Amino acid sequence: MLAQAVKVIINADDFGLGKDISLAIIEAFEKKYISSATMCANGDYFKEASALGRLMRLEDRIGIHLNLTEGKPLTEGITRFSKFCNQQGHFHGKVNRLSPFRPSEQEAIMLELSAQIERMRQAGLQITHADSHHHVHTGPFIAPLVLSVLKHYQIQSIRIQRNIGSIPMYKKIIKAVFNAYLARHGFSTVERFGGFDDIAFMKQNINGATLEIMVHPCYDRHGNLIDDMTYKNEPEGDLLQEEFASLEIARIYSYSEIWAAS
Repeated sequence: MLAQAVKVIINADDFGLGKDISLAIIEAFEKKYISSATMCANGDYFKEASALGRLMRLEDRIGIHLNLTEGKPLTEGITRFSKFCNQQGHFHGKVNRLSPFRPSEQEAIMLELSAQIERMRQAGLQITHADSHHHVHTGPFIAPLVLSVLKHYQIQSIRIQRNIGSIPMYKKIIKAVFNAYLARHGFSTVERFGGFDDIAFMKQNINGATLEIMVHPCYDRHGNLIDDMTYKNEPEGDLLQEEFASLEIARIYSYSEIWAAS
């Protein structure tokens, strides 16, 4: 059981990426297992997911899942660079986050991220917070570009690096430095972030007023709602509900609710 003082956000990643994922996220919203979601603006199901979000009045619960690793980019410029895209003009998912970028590559990244934000805004979504597909925003050479774009669009909240669960000491130091970097640049962040596996590992030792739990709702082959991050041949059933029930908390918060109360 989490301490009652902890305010918990449960965020579903990958909204709009595909049909099944998006419908699973909508079901998770309906069942109140999640409190927010982040959307892939270049996803195959973006238009339909946007319409569903507006229909359910979720505009103040949806952020952006910045994407440089999967699907087709929204801009042509980035497709010229093999660091990001294959010969078919799709992201190949092999971005080296530890490699510096040439000025032309930096410009292409920023234009693509800007286009993704613009597409969400044009769809009537507020963008309450930001994170990224495969956590690319945590790369040392990508992070400054991401923060610059977010500041331009006045998106003030971003996901930190995972800092709960089983983490080697050297990685704890790297993550702490990055998380402090976000705060130093004026971004609102939660104090703790991880997945349900991390909560199970050390849920009695979580201190701090705000916690984000990342989930990836989808369906198993029987149509059961699961969290793809923790599904490892467990018994069939509504496993996302089991994870949610394990928290034993009275309510979950959206990002906009957290910052409105701060």
